[in-house]
Amino acid sequence: MTFKDCLNHYLNAYNIRPQSLAEATGISPSVISRYKSGERVPAPDSDHIDALAAGIMALADTSKCDEPLDVDAIRQAFITSITGIVIPYDAFVKNLRTLLTNFHISNQDFARGISFDPSYVSRILDGKRRPSNLYSFILKTSDFIADCISNSEEIERLSGILELPQDHLTTTRGRSKMIAAWLGSVSVAKEDPIASFLSTASTFDLNDFTASIHFDKIKTPTVPFHLPYTRIYSGLAEMMESELDFMKATVLSKSTDPVIMYSDMPMEEMSKDPDFPKKWLFGMACLLKKGLTLHIIHNIDRPFEEMMLGLISYIPMYMTGQIVPHYLENNQCDVFMHFVRYSGSAALMGEAIRGHHTEGRYTLMRKKEDLLYCKKRAYSLLEQSKPLMQIFTRDQEKEFIAFRESQVWDENDRTVITYAPPIFTIPDAVLEHLLSINKVNDADTARIVAYVHNLKEVMHKMTQNTKCHLSYPILSKRDFDSHPLTLELSDLFLEHPIVYSYEDYLAHTTATENYDTAGNHMTFVTDRFLSFRNIRIIVYPGRFVIVSKAKAPAIHFVIHHPNMVSAFENYVSSVTDERLLAVSSSSSMGAKADGTA
Repeated sequence: MTFKDCLNHYLNAYNIRPQSLAEATGISPSVISRYKSGERVPAPDSDHIDALAAGIMALADTSKCDEPLDVDAIRQAFITSITGIVIPYDAFVKNLRTLLTNFHISNQDFARGISFDPSYVSRILDGKRRPSNLYSFILKTSDFIADCISNSEEIERLSGILELPQDHLTTTRGRSKMIAAWLGSVSVAKEDPIASFLSTASTFDLNDFTASIHFDKIKTPTVPFHLPYTRIYSGLAEMMESELDFMKATVLSKSTDPVIMYSDMPMEEMSKDPDFPKKWLFGMACLLKKGLTLHIIHNIDRPFEEMMLGLISYIPMYMTGQIVPHYLENNQCDVFMHFVRYSGSAALMGEAIRGHHTEGRYTLMRKKEDLLYCKKRAYSLLEQSKPLMQIFTRDQEKEFIAFRESQVWDENDRTVITYAPPIFTIPDAVLEHLLSINKVNDADTARIVAYVHNLKEVMHKMTQNTKCHLSYPILSKRDFDSHPLTLELSDLFLEHPIVYSYEDYLAHTTATENYDTAGNHMTFVTDRFLSFRNIRIIVYPGRFVIVSKAKAPAIHFVIHHPNMVSAFENYVSSVTDERLLAVSSSSSMGAKADGTA
Protein backbone atom coordinates (compact mmCIF):
# COMPACT_ATOMS: atom_id res chain seq x y z
CA MET A 1 0.00 0.00 0.00
CA THR A 2 1.35 3.42 -0.98
CA PHE A 3 1.16 6.47 1.27
CA LYS A 4 -1.67 8.01 -0.75
CA ASP A 5 -3.63 4.73 -0.52
CA CYS A 6 -3.06 4.62 3.23
CA LEU A 7 -4.19 8.22 3.71
CA ASN A 8 -7.24 7.83 1.49
CA HIS A 9 -8.19 4.65 3.37
CA TYR A 10 -8.37 6.51 6.68
CA LEU A 11 -10.23 9.47 5.16
CA ASN A 12 -12.84 7.25 3.52
CA ALA A 13 -13.17 4.69 6.34
CA TYR A 14 -13.70 7.33 9.03
CA ASN A 15 -15.62 9.93 6.99
CA ILE A 16 -12.97 12.67 7.29
CA ARG A 17 -13.04 15.64 4.93
CA PRO A 18 -9.63 16.80 3.60
CA GLN A 19 -10.46 20.41 4.53
CA SER A 20 -11.18 19.36 8.11
CA LEU A 21 -7.90 17.43 8.28
CA ALA A 22 -6.04 20.50 7.00
CA GLU A 23 -7.60 22.67 9.72
CA ALA A 24 -6.88 20.12 12.45
CA THR A 25 -3.24 19.58 11.47
CA GLY A 26 -2.16 23.03 10.29
CA ILE A 27 -1.06 21.50 6.99
CA SER A 28 -2.17 23.57 4.01
CA PRO A 29 -5.11 22.18 1.98
CA SER A 30 -2.93 22.16 -1.16
CA VAL A 31 -0.37 19.90 0.54
CA ILE A 32 -3.14 17.58 1.79
CA SER A 33 -4.45 17.44 -1.77
CA ARG A 34 -1.03 16.52 -3.15
CA TYR A 35 -0.66 13.83 -0.48
CA LYS A 36 -4.04 12.38 -1.50
CA SER A 37 -3.14 12.32 -5.19
CA GLY A 38 0.33 10.91 -4.63
CA GLU A 39 2.10 13.98 -6.04
CA ARG A 40 3.84 14.47 -2.69
CA VAL A 41 4.96 12.08 0.04
CA PRO A 42 6.12 13.37 3.45
CA ALA A 43 9.40 12.25 4.96
CA PRO A 44 8.69 9.32 7.30
CA ASP A 45 10.30 11.11 10.23
CA SER A 46 8.65 14.48 9.55
CA ASP A 47 6.22 16.30 11.80
CA HIS A 48 3.57 15.91 9.10
CA ILE A 49 3.31 12.19 9.93
CA ASP A 50 2.62 12.92 13.62
CA ALA A 51 0.19 15.69 12.76
CA LEU A 52 -1.76 13.55 10.28
CA ALA A 53 -2.01 10.64 12.74
CA ALA A 54 -3.22 12.93 15.55
CA GLY A 55 -5.63 14.74 13.22
CA ILE A 56 -7.19 11.51 11.97
CA MET A 57 -7.52 10.22 15.53
CA ALA A 58 -9.30 13.41 16.58
CA LEU A 59 -11.66 13.61 13.59
CA ALA A 60 -12.47 9.93 13.02
CA ASP A 61 -16.12 8.90 13.01
CA THR A 62 -15.90 5.38 14.45
CA SER A 63 -19.66 4.80 14.62
CA LYS A 64 -19.77 3.09 11.23
CA CYS A 65 -16.45 1.24 11.34
CA ASP A 66 -15.49 -1.73 13.47
CA GLU A 67 -11.73 -1.24 12.85
CA PRO A 68 -9.94 -0.30 16.10
CA LEU A 69 -8.17 3.05 15.97
CA ASP A 70 -4.94 4.03 17.71
CA VAL A 71 -2.75 7.05 16.97
CA ASP A 72 0.47 5.00 17.15
CA ALA A 73 -0.97 2.41 14.78
CA ILE A 74 -1.95 5.13 12.31
CA ARG A 75 1.51 6.67 12.49
CA GLN A 76 3.20 3.29 11.96
CA ALA A 77 0.92 2.50 9.02
CA PHE A 78 1.96 5.76 7.37
CA ILE A 79 5.67 5.10 7.98
CA THR A 80 5.43 1.55 6.67
CA SER A 81 3.62 2.74 3.53
CA ILE A 82 6.51 5.17 2.85
CA THR A 83 9.57 3.16 3.87
CA GLY A 84 8.54 -0.40 3.17
CA ILE A 85 10.42 -1.57 6.30
CA VAL A 86 9.12 -5.07 6.87
CA ILE A 87 12.22 -6.86 8.12
CA PRO A 88 12.03 -8.56 11.56
CA TYR A 89 13.96 -6.58 14.12
CA ASP A 90 16.30 -9.45 15.04
CA ALA A 91 17.23 -9.80 11.35
CA PHE A 92 18.04 -6.08 11.22
CA VAL A 93 20.35 -6.39 14.25
CA LYS A 94 22.05 -9.43 12.70
CA ASN A 95 22.63 -7.58 9.42
CA LEU A 96 24.00 -4.54 11.23
CA ARG A 97 26.44 -6.65 13.25
CA THR A 98 27.62 -8.32 10.04
CA LEU A 99 28.53 -4.98 8.50
CA LEU A 100 30.28 -3.61 11.59
CA THR A 101 32.30 -6.80 11.96
CA ASN A 102 33.31 -7.10 8.30
CA PHE A 103 34.50 -3.53 8.09
CA HIS A 104 36.15 -3.43 11.52
CA ILE A 105 33.96 -0.64 12.89
CA SER A 106 33.95 -0.49 16.67
CA ASN A 107 30.75 0.19 18.61
CA GLN A 108 32.18 3.48 19.87
CA ASP A 109 33.16 4.68 16.38
CA PHE A 110 29.76 3.66 15.10
CA ALA A 111 27.95 5.49 17.90
CA ARG A 112 30.04 8.61 17.37
CA GLY A 113 29.48 8.46 13.60
CA ILE A 114 25.70 8.46 13.91
CA SER A 115 25.64 10.84 16.92
CA PHE A 116 24.20 8.30 19.40
CA ASP A 117 25.19 7.50 22.97
CA PRO A 118 27.61 4.49 22.94
CA SER A 119 25.78 2.67 25.75
CA TYR A 120 22.47 3.05 23.89
CA VAL A 121 24.03 1.68 20.68
CA SER A 122 25.44 -1.28 22.63
CA ARG A 123 21.95 -2.12 23.89
CA ILE A 124 20.61 -1.89 20.33
CA LEU A 125 23.29 -4.29 19.09
CA ASP A 126 22.50 -6.66 21.97
CA GLY A 127 18.83 -6.62 20.99
CA LYS A 128 17.81 -5.05 24.30
CA ARG A 129 16.69 -1.70 22.88
CA ARG A 130 14.94 -0.63 19.71
CA PRO A 131 15.48 2.79 18.08
CA SER A 132 12.39 4.98 18.49
CA ASN A 133 12.57 5.75 14.76
CA LEU A 134 13.98 2.68 12.99
CA TYR A 135 13.76 4.31 9.57
CA SER A 136 15.86 7.31 10.61
CA PHE A 137 18.32 5.02 12.40
CA ILE A 138 18.76 2.90 9.25
CA LEU A 139 19.40 5.96 7.09
CA LYS A 140 22.02 7.37 9.49
CA THR A 141 23.64 3.95 9.77
CA SER A 142 23.79 3.36 6.02
CA ASP A 143 25.26 6.83 5.40
CA PHE A 144 27.96 6.27 8.02
CA ILE A 145 28.95 2.78 6.86
CA ALA A 146 28.97 3.91 3.21
CA ASP A 147 31.41 6.68 4.18
CA CYS A 148 33.67 4.12 5.88
CA ILE A 149 34.01 2.09 2.68
CA SER A 150 36.31 3.56 0.08
CA ASN A 151 38.85 1.25 -1.56
CA SER A 152 38.19 -1.42 -4.18
CA GLU A 153 38.83 -4.29 -1.77
CA GLU A 154 36.17 -3.02 0.66
CA ILE A 155 33.70 -2.43 -2.18
CA GLU A 156 34.28 -5.99 -3.38
CA ARG A 157 33.66 -7.25 0.16
CA LEU A 158 30.43 -5.24 0.40
CA SER A 159 29.36 -6.57 -3.00
CA GLY A 160 29.66 -10.11 -1.64
CA ILE A 161 27.69 -9.33 1.53
CA LEU A 162 24.86 -7.55 -0.28
CA GLU A 163 24.98 -9.91 -3.26
CA LEU A 164 25.02 -6.99 -5.65
CA PRO A 165 27.25 -6.08 -8.65
CA GLN A 166 30.11 -3.76 -7.73
CA ASP A 167 28.94 -1.13 -10.23
CA HIS A 168 25.97 -0.51 -7.90
CA LEU A 169 28.40 0.47 -5.15
CA THR A 170 30.97 2.75 -6.78
CA THR A 171 29.63 5.97 -5.21
CA THR A 172 29.04 6.74 -1.54
CA ARG A 173 25.43 7.59 -2.34
CA GLY A 174 24.93 4.32 -4.17
CA ARG A 175 26.45 2.31 -1.34
CA SER A 176 24.27 4.07 1.22
CA LYS A 177 21.07 3.27 -0.69
CA MET A 178 21.98 -0.39 -1.12
CA ILE A 179 23.05 -0.78 2.52
CA ALA A 180 19.77 0.78 3.69
CA ALA A 181 17.80 -1.58 1.48
CA TRP A 182 19.72 -4.60 2.80
CA LEU A 183 19.54 -3.56 6.47
CA GLY A 184 15.81 -3.05 6.52
CA SER A 185 14.39 -4.57 3.35
CA VAL A 186 13.53 -0.98 2.50
CA SER A 187 11.80 -0.38 -0.78
CA VAL A 188 14.17 2.18 -2.29
CA ALA A 189 11.71 4.98 -2.99
CA LYS A 190 11.95 7.07 -6.11
CA GLU A 191 13.93 10.09 -5.03
CA ASP A 192 12.87 13.62 -5.81
CA PRO A 193 15.16 14.62 -8.72
CA ILE A 194 15.65 18.11 -7.25
CA ALA A 195 16.69 16.62 -3.89
CA SER A 196 19.07 14.29 -5.72
CA PHE A 197 20.61 17.20 -7.65
CA LEU A 198 21.08 19.21 -4.45
CA SER A 199 22.47 16.26 -2.51
CA THR A 200 24.99 15.45 -5.24
CA ALA A 201 26.10 19.09 -5.47
CA SER A 202 26.30 19.38 -1.68
CA THR A 203 28.50 16.32 -1.15
CA PHE A 204 30.64 16.71 -4.29
CA ASP A 205 34.27 17.66 -3.69
CA LEU A 206 36.15 18.75 -6.81
CA ASN A 207 39.50 17.96 -5.21
CA ASP A 208 38.45 14.39 -4.46
CA PHE A 209 37.05 13.99 -7.97
CA THR A 210 40.16 15.25 -9.75
CA ALA A 211 42.29 13.00 -7.56
CA SER A 212 40.11 9.97 -8.35
CA ILE A 213 40.58 10.41 -12.10
CA HIS A 214 44.22 11.57 -11.67
CA PHE A 215 43.32 14.85 -13.39
CA ASP A 216 46.50 16.51 -12.19
CA LYS A 217 48.55 13.81 -13.91
CA ILE A 218 46.70 13.96 -17.22
CA LYS A 219 49.02 15.20 -19.91
CA THR A 220 47.39 16.65 -22.99
CA PRO A 221 48.56 14.40 -25.86
CA THR A 222 50.87 16.01 -28.39
CA VAL A 223 51.83 13.03 -30.56
CA PRO A 224 49.76 13.17 -33.76
CA PHE A 225 47.69 10.17 -34.76
CA HIS A 226 46.69 9.17 -38.24
CA LEU A 227 43.25 10.45 -39.13
CA PRO A 228 42.04 11.27 -42.64
CA TYR A 229 40.57 14.70 -43.37
CA THR A 230 37.19 13.07 -43.88
CA ARG A 231 35.98 9.80 -42.42
CA ILE A 232 32.55 8.18 -42.40
CA TYR A 233 31.33 6.00 -39.53
CA SER A 234 28.27 3.71 -39.54
CA GLY A 235 26.46 1.87 -36.78
CA LEU A 236 26.64 2.03 -32.99
CA ALA A 237 30.20 0.77 -32.51
CA GLU A 238 31.61 3.24 -35.03
CA MET A 239 29.47 6.02 -33.56
CA MET A 240 31.36 5.59 -30.28
CA GLU A 241 34.64 5.51 -32.20
CA SER A 242 33.73 8.73 -34.02
CA GLU A 243 33.08 10.52 -30.71
CA LEU A 244 36.49 9.52 -29.38
CA ASP A 245 38.23 10.44 -32.64
CA PHE A 246 36.64 13.89 -32.52
CA MET A 247 37.99 14.40 -28.99
CA LYS A 248 41.47 13.25 -30.05
CA ALA A 249 41.51 15.59 -33.04
CA THR A 250 40.39 18.51 -30.87
CA VAL A 251 42.85 17.87 -28.06
CA LEU A 252 45.83 17.37 -30.40
CA SER A 253 45.16 20.52 -32.44
CA LYS A 254 46.50 23.98 -31.71
CA SER A 255 43.02 25.49 -31.75
CA THR A 256 41.59 26.89 -28.52
CA ASP A 257 38.17 27.69 -29.99
CA PRO A 258 35.14 26.75 -27.87
CA VAL A 259 33.61 23.32 -28.42
CA ILE A 260 29.91 23.03 -29.28
CA MET A 261 28.15 19.73 -28.55
CA TYR A 262 24.58 18.60 -29.23
CA SER A 263 22.93 15.21 -29.56
CA ASP A 264 19.41 13.87 -29.31
CA MET A 265 20.60 10.31 -29.95
CA PRO A 266 19.77 7.70 -27.30
CA MET A 267 22.80 7.07 -25.11
CA GLU A 268 21.68 3.94 -23.24
CA GLU A 269 23.48 1.43 -25.47
CA MET A 270 26.74 3.40 -25.36
CA SER A 271 26.60 3.61 -21.56
CA LYS A 272 26.33 -0.20 -21.39
CA ASP A 273 29.64 -0.64 -23.20
CA PRO A 274 32.26 -1.62 -20.56
CA ASP A 275 34.99 0.66 -21.94
CA PHE A 276 33.33 3.59 -23.72
CA PRO A 277 32.12 5.58 -20.65
CA LYS A 278 35.64 5.56 -19.18
CA LYS A 279 37.22 6.59 -22.49
CA TRP A 280 34.59 9.30 -22.98
CA LEU A 281 35.19 10.70 -19.48
CA PHE A 282 38.95 10.69 -20.11
CA GLY A 283 38.39 12.52 -23.40
CA MET A 284 36.23 15.14 -21.69
CA ALA A 285 38.88 15.51 -18.99
CA CYS A 286 41.50 16.12 -21.69
CA LEU A 287 39.34 18.81 -23.31
CA LEU A 288 38.94 20.53 -19.94
CA LYS A 289 42.63 20.08 -19.12
CA LYS A 290 43.47 21.89 -22.36
CA GLY A 291 41.43 24.81 -21.02
CA LEU A 292 38.66 24.69 -23.63
CA THR A 293 35.17 26.05 -23.01
CA LEU A 294 32.45 23.51 -23.78
CA HIS A 295 29.01 24.70 -24.89
CA ILE A 296 26.74 21.71 -24.33
CA ILE A 297 23.21 21.92 -25.72
CA HIS A 298 21.29 19.41 -23.61
CA ASN A 299 18.45 17.41 -25.04
CA ILE A 300 15.60 18.01 -22.59
CA ASP A 301 12.82 16.68 -24.82
CA ARG A 302 12.26 13.79 -22.42
CA PRO A 303 10.69 13.15 -18.98
CA PHE A 304 11.79 15.59 -16.29
CA GLU A 305 13.31 12.86 -14.08
CA GLU A 306 15.48 11.64 -16.97
CA MET A 307 16.56 15.18 -17.78
CA MET A 308 17.61 15.80 -14.17
CA LEU A 309 19.45 12.46 -14.03
CA GLY A 310 21.46 13.51 -17.08
CA LEU A 311 22.28 16.88 -15.52
CA ILE A 312 23.40 15.22 -12.29
CA SER A 313 25.94 13.16 -14.24
CA TYR A 314 27.42 16.42 -15.54
CA ILE A 315 27.92 17.96 -12.07
CA PRO A 316 31.63 17.01 -11.84
CA MET A 317 32.31 18.81 -15.12
CA TYR A 318 30.05 21.74 -14.23
CA MET A 319 32.19 22.31 -11.15
CA THR A 320 35.20 23.14 -13.34
CA GLY A 321 33.43 26.26 -14.61
CA GLN A 322 34.33 25.41 -18.22
CA ILE A 323 30.91 23.97 -19.15
CA VAL A 324 28.19 26.28 -20.46
CA PRO A 325 24.85 24.38 -20.56
CA HIS A 326 22.07 25.30 -22.98
CA TYR A 327 18.78 23.83 -24.17
CA LEU A 328 16.46 24.15 -27.19
CA GLU A 329 13.05 25.49 -26.24
CA ASN A 330 10.95 23.87 -28.98
CA ASN A 331 10.37 20.15 -29.20
CA GLN A 332 12.64 18.42 -31.67
CA CYS A 333 11.48 16.42 -34.68
CA ASP A 334 9.88 13.08 -33.87
CA VAL A 335 11.36 11.48 -37.00
CA PHE A 336 14.99 12.57 -37.40
CA MET A 337 17.78 12.57 -34.82
CA HIS A 338 21.00 14.57 -35.03
CA PHE A 339 24.50 14.53 -33.67
CA VAL A 340 26.60 17.72 -33.76
CA ARG A 341 30.14 18.27 -32.52
CA TYR A 342 32.30 21.24 -33.51
CA SER A 343 35.67 22.61 -32.44
CA GLY A 344 38.13 24.85 -34.24
CA SER A 345 39.92 21.83 -35.68
CA ALA A 346 37.29 19.15 -36.22
CA ALA A 347 33.57 18.64 -36.76
CA LEU A 348 31.43 15.56 -36.35
CA MET A 349 27.97 15.49 -37.88
CA GLY A 350 25.58 12.55 -37.75
CA GLU A 351 21.96 11.66 -38.36
CA ALA A 352 19.57 8.75 -37.95
CA ILE A 353 15.88 7.88 -38.09
CA ARG A 354 14.28 7.77 -34.65
CA GLY A 355 14.04 4.18 -33.50
CA HIS A 356 16.85 3.16 -35.86
CA HIS A 357 19.79 5.07 -34.40
CA THR A 358 22.02 1.98 -34.53
CA GLU A 359 21.89 2.39 -38.31
CA GLY A 360 22.96 6.04 -38.14
CA ARG A 361 25.81 7.54 -40.13
CA TYR A 362 28.42 10.01 -38.86
CA THR A 363 31.00 12.08 -40.70
CA LEU A 364 34.18 13.44 -39.11
CA MET A 365 35.55 16.42 -41.04
CA ARG A 366 38.79 18.38 -40.80
CA LYS A 367 39.01 20.15 -44.17
CA LYS A 368 38.92 23.94 -44.01
CA GLU A 369 35.85 24.32 -46.25
CA ASP A 370 33.99 21.60 -44.32
CA LEU A 371 34.85 23.22 -40.99
CA LEU A 372 33.58 26.59 -42.20
CA TYR A 373 30.19 25.08 -43.08
CA CYS A 374 30.00 23.10 -39.83
CA LYS A 375 30.99 26.14 -37.79
CA LYS A 376 28.11 28.17 -39.21
CA ARG A 377 25.73 25.31 -38.56
CA ALA A 378 26.93 24.75 -34.98
CA TYR A 379 26.82 28.44 -34.06
CA SER A 380 23.38 28.81 -35.66
CA LEU A 381 22.21 25.98 -33.44
CA LEU A 382 23.80 27.68 -30.44
CA GLU A 383 21.99 30.94 -31.28
CA GLN A 384 18.68 29.05 -31.25
CA SER A 385 19.37 27.71 -27.75
CA LYS A 386 18.63 29.28 -24.38
CA PRO A 387 20.76 29.14 -21.24
CA LEU A 388 19.81 26.12 -19.16
CA MET A 389 21.76 27.59 -16.29
CA GLN A 390 24.58 30.04 -15.70
CA ILE A 391 27.52 28.71 -13.74
CA PHE A 392 29.77 31.07 -11.79
CA THR A 393 33.04 29.85 -10.29
CA ARG A 394 35.78 31.89 -8.68
CA ASP A 395 37.14 32.69 -12.15
CA GLN A 396 33.80 34.32 -12.98
CA GLU A 397 33.56 36.29 -9.72
CA LYS A 398 33.27 39.67 -11.49
CA GLU A 399 30.49 38.35 -13.71
CA PHE A 400 28.68 36.96 -10.68
CA ILE A 401 28.94 40.27 -8.83
CA ALA A 402 27.49 42.04 -11.87
CA PHE A 403 24.62 39.53 -12.02
CA ARG A 404 24.02 39.83 -8.28
CA GLU A 405 23.89 43.62 -8.46
CA SER A 406 21.47 43.62 -11.39
CA GLN A 407 19.18 40.74 -10.42
CA VAL A 408 19.60 39.33 -6.94
CA TRP A 409 19.16 42.45 -4.86
CA ASP A 410 16.09 43.77 -6.64
CA GLU A 411 12.60 44.13 -5.13
CA ASN A 412 11.16 40.81 -6.32
CA ASP A 413 9.80 38.44 -3.67
CA ARG A 414 11.92 35.40 -2.87
CA THR A 415 12.21 32.28 -0.73
CA VAL A 416 15.55 31.22 0.73
CA ILE A 417 16.64 27.94 2.28
CA THR A 418 20.12 27.92 3.73
CA TYR A 419 22.32 25.72 5.91
CA ALA A 420 23.29 28.44 8.43
CA PRO A 421 21.79 31.64 9.88
CA PRO A 422 21.71 34.45 7.29
CA ILE A 423 24.97 36.38 7.31
CA PHE A 424 23.23 39.78 7.33
CA THR A 425 21.96 39.14 10.88
CA ILE A 426 25.33 38.36 12.45
CA PRO A 427 26.43 40.75 15.24
CA ASP A 428 29.66 42.62 14.47
CA ALA A 429 31.33 41.26 17.61
CA VAL A 430 30.52 37.65 16.66
CA LEU A 431 31.86 38.17 13.14
CA GLU A 432 35.02 39.76 14.49
CA HIS A 433 35.57 36.87 16.91
CA LEU A 434 35.06 34.22 14.21
CA LEU A 435 37.48 35.93 11.85
CA SER A 436 40.01 36.01 14.67
CA ILE A 437 39.74 32.37 15.80
CA ASN A 438 39.78 31.18 12.17
CA LYS A 439 42.95 33.23 11.59
CA VAL A 440 41.58 34.92 8.46
CA ASN A 441 44.18 37.07 6.73
CA ASP A 442 43.82 40.85 6.60
CA ALA A 443 42.79 41.01 2.95
CA ASP A 444 39.97 38.46 3.33
CA THR A 445 38.91 40.04 6.62
CA ALA A 446 38.48 43.41 4.91
CA ARG A 447 36.47 41.79 2.06
CA ILE A 448 34.21 39.90 4.44
CA VAL A 449 33.53 42.85 6.75
CA ALA A 450 32.77 45.15 3.81
CA TYR A 451 30.48 42.55 2.22
CA VAL A 452 28.54 41.88 5.43
CA HIS A 453 28.08 45.56 6.26
CA ASN A 454 26.91 46.32 2.73
CA LEU A 455 24.52 43.34 2.76
CA LYS A 456 23.02 44.49 6.06
CA GLU A 457 22.20 47.86 4.50
CA VAL A 458 20.85 46.30 1.32
CA MET A 459 18.60 43.84 3.16
CA HIS A 460 17.26 46.52 5.50
CA LYS A 461 16.25 48.69 2.55
CA MET A 462 15.05 45.84 0.37
CA THR A 463 12.72 44.29 2.92
CA GLN A 464 10.80 47.55 3.31
CA ASN A 465 8.88 46.52 0.19
CA THR A 466 10.03 43.00 -0.70
CA LYS A 467 8.72 39.83 0.89
CA CYS A 468 11.50 37.42 1.82
CA HIS A 469 10.81 34.03 3.38
CA LEU A 470 14.03 32.61 4.84
CA SER A 471 14.42 29.14 6.35
CA TYR A 472 17.44 27.83 8.25
CA PRO A 473 18.14 25.10 10.84
CA ILE A 474 18.88 25.38 14.54
CA LEU A 475 21.09 22.45 15.52
CA SER A 476 21.61 20.78 18.86
CA LYS A 477 25.12 20.77 20.25
CA ARG A 478 25.39 17.07 19.48
CA ASP A 479 24.51 17.57 15.82
CA PHE A 480 26.69 20.65 15.60
CA ASP A 481 29.70 18.86 17.09
CA SER A 482 29.29 16.06 14.55
CA HIS A 483 29.39 18.50 11.62
CA PRO A 484 30.31 22.09 12.61
CA LEU A 485 28.74 24.73 10.39
CA THR A 486 30.49 27.48 8.49
CA LEU A 487 29.52 31.09 7.80
CA GLU A 488 27.31 31.47 4.74
CA LEU A 489 29.74 33.43 2.57
CA SER A 490 29.45 31.60 -0.75
CA ASP A 491 29.11 34.93 -2.60
CA LEU A 492 32.77 35.68 -1.81
CA PHE A 493 34.29 32.44 -3.24
CA LEU A 494 36.54 32.04 -0.21
CA GLU A 495 39.23 29.34 -0.38
CA HIS A 496 38.97 28.48 3.31
CA PRO A 497 35.56 28.23 5.04
CA ILE A 498 35.08 30.08 8.35
CA VAL A 499 33.91 27.62 11.00
CA TYR A 500 31.59 28.59 13.84
CA SER A 501 32.23 27.84 17.48
CA TYR A 502 28.97 26.60 19.02
CA GLU A 503 28.77 29.65 21.29
CA ASP A 504 29.13 32.02 18.32
CA TYR A 505 26.60 29.95 16.39
CA LEU A 506 24.03 30.32 19.18
CA ALA A 507 24.75 34.04 19.43
CA HIS A 508 24.11 34.38 15.70
CA THR A 509 20.83 32.42 15.84
CA THR A 510 19.68 34.58 18.78
CA ALA A 511 20.45 37.74 16.81
CA THR A 512 18.47 36.33 13.88
CA GLU A 513 15.46 35.65 16.11
CA ASN A 514 15.60 39.29 17.27
CA TYR A 515 16.15 40.76 13.81
CA ASP A 516 13.91 43.69 12.87
CA THR A 517 11.75 42.18 10.13
CA ALA A 518 10.96 45.55 8.55
CA GLY A 519 7.18 45.64 8.73
CA ASN A 520 6.72 41.85 8.56
CA HIS A 521 8.19 41.63 5.06
CA MET A 522 10.95 39.31 6.31
CA THR A 523 9.87 35.91 7.66
CA PHE A 524 12.24 33.51 9.41
CA VAL A 525 11.44 29.82 9.84
CA THR A 526 13.64 27.35 11.68
CA ASP A 527 13.71 23.67 12.51
CA ARG A 528 16.18 21.13 13.84
CA PHE A 529 16.87 19.39 10.53
CA LEU A 530 19.68 20.33 8.16
CA SER A 531 18.59 19.46 4.62
CA PHE A 532 21.92 19.94 2.85
CA ARG A 533 25.30 21.10 4.04
CA ASN A 534 27.03 23.92 2.17
CA ILE A 535 23.97 24.65 -0.01
CA ARG A 536 21.87 27.82 -0.20
CA ILE A 537 18.79 27.96 -2.43
CA ILE A 538 17.12 31.21 -3.49
CA VAL A 539 13.89 30.93 -5.48
CA TYR A 540 12.56 33.90 -7.43
CA PRO A 541 9.12 32.52 -8.39
CA GLY A 542 8.56 32.22 -12.12
CA ARG A 543 11.95 33.76 -12.91
CA PHE A 544 15.02 31.80 -11.84
CA VAL A 545 16.65 29.86 -9.01
CA ILE A 546 20.12 30.28 -7.54
CA VAL A 547 21.78 27.24 -6.01
CA SER A 548 24.98 28.27 -4.22
CA LYS A 549 27.58 25.83 -2.93
CA ALA A 550 29.88 27.21 -0.24
CA LYS A 551 32.99 25.07 -0.66
CA ALA A 552 34.92 22.39 -2.57
CA PRO A 553 34.44 24.46 -4.70
CA ALA A 554 32.39 27.60 -4.07
CA ILE A 555 30.10 27.85 -7.08
CA HIS A 556 26.73 29.29 -8.10
CA PHE A 557 24.17 27.73 -10.45
CA VAL A 558 21.61 30.18 -11.80
CA ILE A 559 18.82 28.02 -13.23
CA HIS A 560 16.54 29.44 -15.90
CA HIS A 561 14.65 26.54 -17.46
CA PRO A 562 10.93 26.98 -16.60
CA ASN A 563 10.35 23.32 -15.70
CA MET A 564 13.36 23.29 -13.40
CA VAL A 565 12.33 26.58 -11.79
CA SER A 566 8.84 25.20 -11.20
CA ALA A 567 10.27 21.97 -9.73
CA PHE A 568 12.50 23.95 -7.38
CA GLU A 569 9.51 26.07 -6.31
CA ASN A 570 7.57 22.91 -5.44
CA TYR A 571 10.53 21.40 -3.60
CA VAL A 572 11.23 24.54 -1.57
CA SER A 573 7.51 24.87 -0.83
CA SER A 574 7.44 21.33 0.58
CA VAL A 575 10.44 22.00 2.81
CA THR A 576 9.10 25.30 4.15
CA ASP A 577 5.61 23.83 4.66
CA GLU A 578 7.07 21.16 6.92
CA ARG A 579 9.21 23.68 8.81
CA LEU A 580 6.23 25.97 9.31
CA LEU A 581 4.27 23.08 10.76
CA ALA A 582 7.17 22.30 13.08
CA VAL A 583 7.13 25.91 14.29
CA SER A 584 3.35 25.82 14.73
CA SER A 585 3.51 22.56 16.68
CA SER A 586 6.32 23.84 18.89
CA SER A 587 4.42 27.06 19.61
CA SER A 588 1.25 25.20 20.53
CA MET A 589 3.19 23.12 23.03
CA GLY A 590 4.97 26.14 24.44
CA ALA A 591 8.31 24.86 23.26
CA LYS A 592 11.18 27.06 22.23
CA ALA A 593 14.11 26.03 20.00
CA ASP A 594 17.06 27.02 22.16
CA GLY A 595 19.63 24.81 20.43
CA THR A 596 20.45 22.82 23.56
CA ALA A 597 18.41 19.68 22.94
